[in-house]
Amino acid sequence: MKKNPQGSIDEYVAALTSSPRFGPQVVHLRRLPAVPARHGEVARPWHEKMRPLVDGLGVTGLYSYQAEAIDAIRAGKTVVT
Repeated sequence: MKKNPQGSIDEYVAALTSSPRFGPQVVHLRRLPAVPARHGEVARPWHEKMRPLVDGLGVTGLYSYQAEAIDAIRAGKTVVT
């Protein structure tokens, strides 16, 4: 795995929690174990004009929450992720 040139998540959390300004605002910190990614498919395929845009961005698949959000938006629901 390549190291992020801007620092690791652990370094960020350490800087945040030790910050005089932001540290006192952190009231709970919990590390969750890694879990495998869950992928999903949208209920309807992309519109023909969207496919080249999606492909051009290098998107080869969606995470399950992304597919669920797209389906909800297409159904006229409000989505916040």
